[in-house]
Amino acid sequence: MKPAGGGSRRTFASRKTRSVRLRNEELEEQCRSSQAESRAKVQALANLAHDLRTPLNAIIGFAELMHDAKVGPVSPSQKEFLGDILTSSRQILGLIDGLQDPPPEAERRAVE
Repeated sequence: MKPAGGGSRRTFASRKTRSVRLRNEELEEQCRSSQAESRAKVQALANLAHDLRTPLNAIIGFAELMHDAKVGPVSPSQKEFLGDILTSSRQILGLIDGLQDPPPEAERRAVE
């Protein structure tokens, strides 16, 4: 003879366990999907940074050569313009580098 209510408790516990297991599987799948999306975003950002950095470094290099009069004489106003180009180019390069460096709170969340 079964104890009164004993079978229904086991059935409830079994359903609850199955429900928790299914929910855990759903959460694990969502986590895997989120991680894959994150990796794709990081890769796209790295590609973009590379595509921007390459011609920008060429601009900086040639502007430096001209600014330092290594390819011929430059007038004072040209030297000033070249200095502006160098300043702006280096600022943009710093922004690009900053895109790839996650803010400290993002690093902290990734570790957790």
